[in-house]
Amino acid sequence: MPVLIRESQTSERPDVLEVTYKTNGGILTEDGEALAKRNDQIIKQRMRQIAAEMREVGLLNSKGKPGVLRLWWEVGRRLGFLSEIDVGDERDRIWLWRALYDHAGSLNPTRSGRLPVRVRHYPRNSYFRYMAMLGQLEWSVAQAIGDWSSWVELCDSRCFNDGRLVTWFVKRTRSPNSPLKRLERARNHRNLFRRLAKAIRHRFNKADTSVLDENELYAELDALAACVLGGESVESRG
Repeated sequence: MPVLIRESQTSERPDVLEVTYKTNGGILTEDGEALAKRNDQIIKQRMRQIAAEMREVGLLNSKGKPGVLRLWWEVGRRLGFLSEIDVGDERDRIWLWRALYDHAGSLNPTRSGRLPVRVRHYPRNSYFRYMAMLGQLEWSVAQAIGDWSSWVELCDSRCFNDGRLVTWFVKRTRSPNSPLKRLERARNHRNLFRRLAKAIRHRFNKADTSVLDENELYAELDALAACVLGGESVESRG
């Protein structure tokens, strides 16, 4: 089933937006169009609700400031409603990350308030997707990572298209003896997380993580965290 978005159809008039349906199905049916419109209303209502909640607790004032990590973590926790939306064809779910920008309002993470070029063709690079992944972590873990820019830098890595990397973060930071948990508790945790991000990007820069089963992938990530914790060079694992 398609996902409804609004976008410009011509470079001459970029501010004139028209309703567009994104789908892998190729054919727009009446039922698909109706479902897309219902989902659009759900997204609109929920984004307004989230914005109101953030405004009530005073977090909207942190946009563009060092404390913005807490805002995007809180937003990310609330974006779980997307998993409940019926898109029919799961291949179309990725476009929900793009659709959020149509109703972002005061939650739009860009300084200009416009749709980022990065999201127009690559919805996986949506900052809202990054928020949702951040929201899966405990707040103490998010704090240890450091700031929003550090998290974006990590999520921009191609390997983070594999959702199992975030699952690894969640599981290992709940395991008291894992290298990742010990890294979180370290005094210089922010620097260590930056080194871990570099290590992950270096190891999986051009690798297809889908060929690894979960145990193999987790073993690779555990080893990288252990290397960073032990002070080894991030390039030492080639």
